Amino acid sequence: MKNFAFDLEYTLKVSVIGIEHIIPPRLHRERTTGCYILYFVTEGNLELSVDGERVVLNAGDVYIFRKGSIQKPMNLCDCKYYFAHFDSKGIQFSDSEEYISEVRQKNIDFIKESPYGFKRFNDFSVSVLQSIHISDKSISDYLEAKMKATLSPANESSIEKTFEICANFTDILMLLEKIGESNSSLGKVHRQSYDNVKNIADYINENYMNKIDSKIIEKLFSINYDYANRIFKQYFGLSINRYRNKRRIDRAKFLLVTTNKTLEEIAQEVGFEDKYYFSRLFAKYEGISPLQYRNG
Repeated sequence: MKNFAFDLEYTLKVSVIGIEHIIPPRLHRERTTGCYILYFVTEGNLELSVDGERVVLNAGDVYIFRKGSIQKPMNLCDCKYYFAHFDSKGIQFSDSEEYISEVRQKNIDFIKESPYGFKRFNDFSVSVLQSIHISDKSISDYLEAKMKATLSPANESSIEKTFEICANFTDILMLLEKIGESNSSLGKVHRQSYDNVKNIADYINENYMNKIDSKIIEKLFSINYDYANRIFKQYFGLSINRYRNKRRIDRAKFLLVTTNKTLEEIAQEVGFEDKYYFSRLFAKYEGISPLQYRNG
């Protein structure tokens, strides 16, 4: 599956976002692209030769052209589309059959890391399929609204507005990653397992300080706990209970270095009734006691 990986350690530089309506007898221009270009077709269709290959875009299609692509019109077309011209040092093009699993694992790895540290930024990226078709009108309308809200102003070129456009376009790419991962025929493979795992992790992230046991998981997610634990470990490399403990310890580490709360107060805040059990578990996960962590 042809896709672009955008390394978000590098700022996406967006030169222009606009809207075009080609009405016959006018043709799409012939050119060699000097940057990456995204098209989102909302009405009609567009038929182009791209590097010698025929590309037909219909309403609901999103397509990203590679930098240096040769575009030539093939037929007269009545077409309305949004476009974005952009560039970055951190863009890589690839053709991978493992795209769906790679995107899912990337997102899981980000969730898995502590929200208080920087390890989760080790692979801070977004991956978008080169060609996406959006058949759901509500999603198409939502994307069009986001593109319309991000249109480049005709009479303003301030640093603040330019940065806002670049940030909004990054948000659009993140939306397209989600659409591509969800809509792809390959994306339907193991879809339910992935959704269950992610939903359980999201629940733990919000409720780690409260009681969470097998009965609660089974009731909330209508899933056998042993099965849930097995697929959770496949994605996260941790059992559900161990992941919950990791989240509690992550929060405790944050409180130890940013507050003057006592160990007992911190233990209770992250869901431990016994501060001594909390200290033992902390040492098991971190290799040092909570006080050593606070002082060191």
